[in-house]
Amino acid sequence: MRFWKWFFILLGPALLALFTAVMLMVAYPNALKLAAPTLCADDKPDAFVVRYDVQTSDGTGTNFTLFCMSERGEIEEIGTWEPLLILFAITAAIVYGLIFLLWLVGRIRKMAGGEVDPMMPPTDPLIMSADQILARPAEDPFEAMQRDQENPPG
Repeated sequence: MRFWKWFFILLGPALLALFTAVMLMVAYPNALKLAAPTLCADDKPDAFVVRYDVQTSDGTGTNFTLFCMSERGEIEEIGTWEPLLILFAITAAIVYGLIFLLWLVGRIRKMAGGEVDPMMPPTDPLIMSADQILARPAEDPFEAMQRDQENPPG
């Protein structure tokens, strides 16, 4: 059981980061420009993303490619996978950072003697004791109001 716990703790956030990076690239292709400072050479500082459609046997596919351009107009194609890898690394760092922060807050609360998870109630509200089940039901306040209006006190 301990293996699966650590497997999901380590693999789950990585899959979430991969999904987020791919969806970020599809929804906002200019996100690939985040990788430009790392991948573009110093003499080609201007980065832009090109979208082009490719005809395949299954239909039409869309590609997003990062290009770097110099001041004289020389262009270097970086591609899609390397910028996507850097985008994945950025999102993975954010996800693992948040998980570490939550773990750290839990450890601090545990060392301070407080509740480890304040979102969990101390008891289950759906479990009732036999006395609660067999007890006489409380009077309905609306019936009491109607009775008071029909027979005013005094």
